[in-house]
Amino acid sequence: VEINRIMALYTGISDKISLDADDIIKVTDTSTTLINQLISNFNVMEKAVNNVMDRISAIKYSSKAAYFLNAKVAHLKFMYNVYQNYINDTFISLPDHFNCAFGKFYYSSGKEIFGRDADFNNIEQIHAQVHSLGHKIMQCVSEKRKEDAVQDLEELQNTVSNLVEILDKLIDKYNV
Repeated sequence: VEINRIMALYTGISDKISLDADDIIKVTDTSTTLINQLISNFNVMEKAVNNVMDRISAIKYSSKAAYFLNAKVAHLKFMYNVYQNYINDTFISLPDHFNCAFGKFYYSSGKEIFGRDADFNNIEQIHAQVHSLGHKIMQCVSEKRKEDAVQDLEELQNTVSNLVEILDKLIDKYNV
């Protein structure tokens, strides 16, 4: 009877270990997939930064277009920093959309210079969303809930891409 009880206990422990091992494999597969997606996102971002650098070297920008070119580079870098710190499990404090360099410009002299431009005004909401997503992702990292930020990482990439489209439009418009 005692041997049967010990064998049943052993079988239960063995089954539990087997289930735990399966869970570890699933988490590892998910992490590998996520890292591969992030690497792919880095490659897309690297191409975008190279495109910006090519444009800088090929075209001489007016001072008005330079505001938007600087904002483009800064927000691609913002996204890169969020991704890098996500992958490395490190928390960084990010400025909100009012206090990044572009936000300070946008809400002061930017409104004076470009306040009547619809494209310029369309930046506000998407710019705020970029920073909000960055903060949300870093919050998940700081709370050791990285898996909760996977969709936010993808949304950040899409939102930055939308912001870059508007900035490119403004760069072209004001490159005189």
